[in-house]
Amino acid sequence: MNNPAEKHSARIIFAKNVRKIRRFKEISQEMLAFEAKVSRVYIGEIERGVRAVSIDVMERIADALDVPLADLVSVDCPIERK
Repeated sequence: MNNPAEKHSARIIFAKNVRKIRRFKEISQEMLAFEAKVSRVYIGEIERGVRAVSIDVMERIADALDVPLADLVSVDCPIERK
């Protein structure tokens, strides 16, 4: 992630926001994985930005976190405003 453009790629923004919101809500990767019907390893890969995610999985993660999908892809993470 040395390339400045990578810091603002959709994948990295999604990854950072998932981790930030999950931690804010004090949800483990295992619980998020269970609720989103994916593996814990997959959630870890998403949060590290190494895994491309389908829109369907993005929606399941948003539902599991109880946030709008738009929040997970927003450069201005809503959690930071609280």
